Amino acid sequence: MPLSNITVSKSVGNSSYNALWVTVEKRFASGLQFSVSENFFKSLDYNSRNYQAVGIQNSLNIAGDRGLSDFNVKSRFVISGVYNFPFSGNRLKDGWQLSLLEQTQTGNPLNFRTSVSGFTGNANLRPNVTGPVQVGFAPATNGAATSIQYIQNPSVFVNQGNAFGNLGRNVIIGPGFSNLDFALTKNTKIKEGITFQLRADAFDALNQTNFNNPVTTVGSATLGIIIAGTRFAAGDFGTSRQIQLSAKLLF
Repeated sequence: MPLSNITVSKSVGNSSYNALWVTVEKRFASGLQFSVSENFFKSLDYNSRNYQAVGIQNSLNIAGDRGLSDFNVKSRFVISGVYNFPFSGNRLKDGWQLSLLEQTQTGNPLNFRTSVSGFTGNANLRPNVTGPVQVGFAPATNGAATSIQYIQNPSVFVNQGNAFGNLGRNVIIGPGFSNLDFALTKNTKIKEGITFQLRADAFDALNQTNFNNPVTTVGSATLGIIIAGTRFAAGDFGTSRQIQLSAKLLF
């Protein structure tokens, strides 16, 4: 009995990562020291472990979904510094220190999809676009006081139905992140090997708003609108200014 011809096809994933990291550090005799670093990243893949759900719209052309990884951050800037105040003479004056940490980074890629699931068995079709997508921050078109409009021209997205869309994967970048932390510390030496420390921390000292990603489902009434508010859950560092006072006995 002759054997039938059997064709086996295999899809192979592919990813690449490139980065540049530049750091400058300096210590001054006056008690000031600082460190500045700038990181540039670019990570590409076909799918990022379903971070934004199933990303591949055409399983017969996986390479067509090659784009920025879901976790890609184009740029991240960090500056930190410590200043030891030159006061001396008694326990009240000695041991004062001021430190800061500023972090700023670009947003993560967004993968827009339509709500059509009949064509592939999953709602993983990317939409068509009729022009450049404009992003920014403005009052939401749904009228909700707690929502923010991020995609300024959502009408450029078109639900093309049972067909593959022309919008590339992860070509639109979401909101970035910026945060400044301060700390004021007073170290008082009680005796040899024992130090009493008072510390005041201000997390997100400038009370900067770091928005979450917008709705990315084409056909939704809230397309392009940031509904969930801030990037982190309420109460986490990075959502709003938080001040913390603490005391430690170091030995």
